[in-house]
Amino acid sequence: MTRLRERLLGTVTQRSGAAYRILGVSEYATDVEIEQAYLHLVAQYQPDHLVGLAAPIRREVEKKAREVDIAYDRIKALRKRPVHRNPGSESSSTAMATSEDHRTTGYLLWAALALIALVTITWLASLRDLSVQASPQARPSGAAASADAMPASPAVAAPPVPAAPLPVAEVAHTAQVEDMVVLMPEDPPRALAAPGGEAGLVEALRAGDLRPATGGDLSRWAVRWSEANGRSVPAVFRERSGHMMSYVIQKDFTIPDGLNGAHAVIFLLDTRVSYPRGNPGHSAILDLSTGACTGVTCSMLLD
Repeated sequence: MTRLRERLLGTVTQRSGAAYRILGVSEYATDVEIEQAYLHLVAQYQPDHLVGLAAPIRREVEKKAREVDIAYDRIKALRKRPVHRNPGSESSSTAMATSEDHRTTGYLLWAALALIALVTITWLASLRDLSVQASPQARPSGAAASADAMPASPAVAAPPVPAAPLPVAEVAHTAQVEDMVVLMPEDPPRALAAPGGEAGLVEALRAGDLRPATGGDLSRWAVRWSEANGRSVPAVFRERSGHMMSYVIQKDFTIPDGLNGAHAVIFLLDTRVSYPRGNPGHSAILDLSTGACTGVTCSMLLD
């Protein structure tokens, strides 16, 4: 067995560079690089990887593994350093772990390079957009160019710079928008324009049709209700109305759809304002002029 190893050692290392080529490293590689290359090859030629292979292929793999071991020993002998190799399964597990670390490091390196490339491309694109926006419009040629070169008189306004032509897609989109403007009425009906639900309430607040109610508004209605019914407002009214949003109707108003369940609110109808249109859903309407309460929620507020 020893003679066979020596014969293989002599065959593989006829020249000093043969052992380095088997490990896939340069003659100028460091000891750490040689160690890593050896462990990487050992992990590829593990006995576990030979299970199920045909006999000729298995013999060829075993031969490659022996050549790797001999080349590694030869390099260590040439460098006059002791061979550090764990025998048995411990060497196999160490080599496999090192191989996995190398593979993970490679994946992370490629991911970092891809991220750097993406950031660079995005940055270059933003610079290109800024340069296009900052570039001056094309100057007219001929007589117009010479006229621009002359100083403008303070009394004469400079002619407007013609805008750059739009792309075909933008021209088509602009034409569609212009057609839509022509086809739509100047003042669309409020019932068509008003959004529903809470969005409709926000729109009404912006338009001034509603305003948030205060505690004084609720107290005014409570006084009117007491005068109309000859008794004080039940104590539960303050507690239950405090859990609902309250608004005062100040103008002609259409109640948006969808004010049901948790979206129900309290509307207080101001004096000299007409009764609102639309379906209040589960919302209540409190009339500040008469003290009346309209809506399916009135029984919950006053019982």
